[in-house]
Amino acid sequence: MPILQLLRIISKQTKNPLLQNIIEEIFTVVKDGGAFSKALGQYPNIFPRLYVEMVHAGELSGHLD
Repeated sequence: MPILQLLRIISKQTKNPLLQNIIEEIFTVVKDGGAFSKALGQYPNIFPRLYVEMVHAGELSGHLD
């Protein structure tokens, strides 16, 4: 399933308005051509650096799943 579709679904299912807003901002960054890891990295209080770096490594290797 494409990442943009997943982000849209998660956004709609999230009940916390703050988290929903963050997911929508991540969606926008990715939709506009930004890296998913870079979008996650904008929220270090939610996504730990290790997680962001693992996503980045997955992006570089082509094995993000």
